[in-house]
Amino acid sequence: MDMKRRRRKVSRRGAAAVEVALVLPVLLLVTFGAIRYGWFFLKLQQITNAARYGARVAIRADASNQDVLDAISTLLGAYGANILDANEALPVTFMVNGVSSGDITPATDMGDSITVTITVPAADVDILPMALFNFEPDGWNLRASVTMAKEGA
Repeated sequence: MDMKRRRRKVSRRGAAAVEVALVLPVLLLVTFGAIRYGWFFLKLQQITNAARYGARVAIRADASNQDVLDAISTLLGAYGANILDANEALPVTFMVNGVSSGDITPATDMGDSITVTITVPAADVDILPMALFNFEPDGWNLRASVTMAKEGA
């Protein structure tokens, strides 16, 4: 009787090891996927806040492109966001009254709309840049766009 119990216990230990071996990879994949999703969500919020702050600077009556780019760069630097490309240019575009522009100066009248858009490739901010976790299509971007009306002088 005692030998029978011992044999059952030994075989159960092996079953537990097999169960762990089968479940652990799936559990780790889900856990790291959740961490990665949370990281992208954090970076998207930081990029959105930077676009919002850049738009606030851009709508001032005396604002220049450099003021806006400096404000965005300062805020992203405070976040520790490493989204600058190789030539250190911020991935920022401007639209004035719905027309794509590289400059905010065409908006001279109070009420003109200024849109600040920041587009960052997701690969540049990925916390787990491994092929195992790459479910997104190539060229997937994190983008934030904010539109505000120009203030008067």
